Amino acid sequence: MSMLEPTRSFLRLFLPANPFWSIPSFIRFWKSYFAYAKLSGRRPEYCRLFPCFRDRVPITPVGYYFYQDCWAFRKVVSNKPSLHVDIGSTALLVGCFAASVATLSIDFRPLAAESLGLRSMRGSILQLPFKDDSLESISSLCVIEHIGLGRYGDPLDPDGTAKAAQELQRVLKHGGHLYVSVPCGESYVAFNAHRSFTREEVLTLFDGLRLMEFVLVGNRGVLRQPEKIEKSDFPVGLFYFTKQGAAPDCSAE
Repeated sequence: MSMLEPTRSFLRLFLPANPFWSIPSFIRFWKSYFAYAKLSGRRPEYCRLFPCFRDRVPITPVGYYFYQDCWAFRKVVSNKPSLHVDIGSTALLVGCFAASVATLSIDFRPLAAESLGLRSMRGSILQLPFKDDSLESISSLCVIEHIGLGRYGDPLDPDGTAKAAQELQRVLKHGGHLYVSVPCGESYVAFNAHRSFTREEVLTLFDGLRLMEFVLVGNRGVLRQPEKIEKSDFPVGLFYFTKQGAAPDCSAE
């Protein structure tokens, strides 16, 4: 056993007991521990204690990521692209994409995972390794609001979101599908976590594309009444765009 394991166990055990609200959970943990020891006839090793104080809830909690990722998965699978390119979305969603369609994951911090149907590579949403008008299906969910804030080790750039939006439009082929999400409702910068935008600001960022669908979701699901949105909802706008028209004819050049 590692010499650090007892220290980790101690930290897991006592750090959650602060602040005050978790003290009842702390007391319940020890009651359960001794009750379990009595039932089993032996005490679980102290050095392997792993208290979980926040899971005793009446329902399984979900948040906006659940609703967002379900939405994107349905869209991508229903359109059946020959190749789907995801840029920076959650690893679980990327794995689900790959289970249904050939998927290429591009990320500043590439996925260290292998899965059937999945390829992964390091890349920047500001310099995508694709030709103009070349990708038929792209997703980038809860990504562009972070670009240029330095949260993930990327260079600081106040125009990071706008540049990312332009790059996504550049590589999307005519007739292709783009799925993007950002915090949506108010316009502000929560440095260095994320930016938030109004719906109109997002449409301006992607003014070269046609909006096919807009859905506002939060921690309680689809938010149909913006006037009743609470801060705890953390509203996120889901945008489905296409690029209209035919690809430019370069044969005469």
